[in-house]
Amino acid sequence: MTKRTKVKQRTFKRKFNPRLIRNNTSYSVSDIMKLFNVGQNTVRNWIKTGLKVSDDKIPTMIHCEELRSFLNLKQSAKKKSCNQDEMFCFSCRNPRKIRANVVILINKNDKILHLKGRCESCESFMTRKYSASKMEEIQHFFTLSVNYQLNT
Repeated sequence: MTKRTKVKQRTFKRKFNPRLIRNNTSYSVSDIMKLFNVGQNTVRNWIKTGLKVSDDKIPTMIHCEELRSFLNLKQSAKKKSCNQDEMFCFSCRNPRKIRANVVILINKNDKILHLKGRCESCESFMTRKYSASKMEEIQHFFTLSVNYQLNT
């Protein structure tokens, strides 16, 4: 009878925390691999797609500022901003318009308005927070159904 061992599967992150990068430090490929728990091919692909190396010598060294700016640029390219009449749908993974422009207004406090509506394409719920000072703008784009919630 053979003994089965569990193989630990590696989880891949979609976001990398640039705050882990120390100031005034140069990193080798293996250092970056350990820092972000990624493979060597991932770091090499980053170099091919625009991560600047310090020089052409071996080992390949990357300055902290170059690595930080590359990761920030890479992550900011993934962000999708919503127009004023849209909310971000987590099912569709895109900004979408609200079905019939009807939203439920949940008043949490005097400063923050919490809007809830249904996605036009997939019918799932979407939420978005607004400043209470933007109430007139919100009324221009959406038909409001008010639902007051008291803080308990």
